[in-house]
Amino acid sequence: SEAEVHDLPSTFDEFQTYYGSAPRIIGFKEHCQVGLLMEDDAKKMRLAPAGLFNTGTNLLFNLLKRNCKVSSSSSYEPIDWMVPWGKHYSASHRGQRFARFHEQVNVSEVLPVVVVRDPYEWMKAMCRHPYVMSWGRDENDEEEKFDRFNMFKGDDPQYSCPLLVDPDTNETVPVMVKAHGQKFPSLAHYWNEWNREYVELTEEQVPRLIVRLEDLVMYPK
Repeated sequence: SEAEVHDLPSTFDEFQTYYGSAPRIIGFKEHCQVGLLMEDDAKKMRLAPAGLFNTGTNLLFNLLKRNCKVSSSSSYEPIDWMVPWGKHYSASHRGQRFARFHEQVNVSEVLPVVVVRDPYEWMKAMCRHPYVMSWGRDENDEEEKFDRFNMFKGDDPQYSCPLLVDPDTNETVPVMVKAHGQKFPSLAHYWNEWNREYVELTEEQVPRLIVRLEDLVMYPK
C-alpha cells in the first residue's frame, strides 16, 4: 500500500509547524541506544515493515533496503518486505498467523518497523483507496451488506467521506476489514485500535520501532 505524498504540507516550514523539526521514532531509545538488543541477538534480527493500508509500507521497505546495512546471521534476508503475520495485520496476530512464505520464520527474530500516518490524511486516503475495507450502516449487518461506500450519497457534503457519524441516525459508521474478519465502530476507531496495539507493546513482549510516514518522505535517509 502506497501513500499519496501530495497530501503533505506544501513547504518545509509548514511541515515543521505540523510535525516538528526532527523525525520521531518510538522505540529507538529503548531498543537501539541502550542496547536492549544484545549484539548476538541483533545479528539474528530481521527488519520487517508493518502498517495500515495507505501508510507507505512499500516506501518504508525500499528505504530500509537502500539505507540500512544489516549484518545478519539469520538464514533469511536481513530485511523482509513484511512481518511474518502480515504487514497490514495488527500486533495481536504476531505468532498467531503466518503469511504465505513466512510459515517457518521465527517471530522472535523479527524487529517490526511500524509506519504510522497522520490520521486525517490517512482517512482521506482510505476514502480513495479502501483496499479490503468497507463501510456498513449497522455494525451487526451481515458481511455481504458491507458494500464499499454504501453510506455516501451523491455530492451532499454531510455524507462525504470520511464519514464517522451517520447524520441520519447520529450513530458511528462502522467499518469492516473483510480479509481480516474485523469490525470497528468507525474509521477513526480502526486507526486508533490498530496502531495502539503496537504502541502498547512492552519491552518484555517484543521490541518494535514506530516511525511516521511524514518523516520518511521529508527525511528519507
